Amino acid sequence: EDVPPEISSDILDKGAVLSGGSALLSNFDKFLTTRLGIPIHLADEPMDSVIKGLLLVLSDPAVFAKNLLKKG
Repeated sequence: EDVPPEISSDILDKGAVLSGGSALLSNFDKFLTTRLGIPIHLADEPMDSVIKGLLLVLSDPAVFAKNLLKKG
């Protein structure tokens, strides 16, 4: 409910990417696709993608500021 409308519409249209250890669970992407009703895609390198994304955001936070959720 805290996701900006432009991001939530992208998720509904294009789906979400499953990364990290949960992406390695057998058929978890298919389960989420069925349960949530949106396409779930697996990251190419699920165990590395989380840290690579975090490093990218931390390298230039201003570029990603509009996509980061505000606390509180």
